[in-house]
Amino acid sequence: MTRKTIRIGLSIGVLAAYSLGLTYCVAVSVDHNLSGICDAKARTLRDDEFVSAAIAYELKYQKRFAPELIEQYKSVADFAVSNPRCCEIERKIEADGWPPLQHATGTYYVVATLNYKVSDDTIGNVYRASVLLSRCGEPGERFGTNRLPKTVR
Repeated sequence: MTRKTIRIGLSIGVLAAYSLGLTYCVAVSVDHNLSGICDAKARTLRDDEFVSAAIAYELKYQKRFAPELIEQYKSVADFAVSNPRCCEIERKIEADGWPPLQHATGTYYVVATLNYKVSDDTIGNVYRASVLLSRCGEPGERFGTNRLPKTVR
């Protein structure tokens, strides 16, 4: 064998190794994307972790826009004790695009719906808010805040 043949063989081997490594990384990323595994924690978060993240985000949001409504809550734990059945967690997978690529292009997310008491009782004293969370519990969007009539509670 000549040196040129050896160099070409080594180049092909290195290229093949890089290709296999890249394929493995993409496959793991796609699997984690739709399975709900949080890469930072190397596991799927529990419902109570999503609830805590959603409550923390809602308290931060309300302190900014309507602090008088939530002044009675000093922490996430205080909120949870005062509203024991406040929260529902819904895990969703949204697969978009061309069917063979849906696992690569799909999204796993969690919607946390919070029903909680507020200090103002002029119309009704329960609010409903939904917080969209990533698979690692990071808030992405908040929507649907409504004051609930007393008959709905």
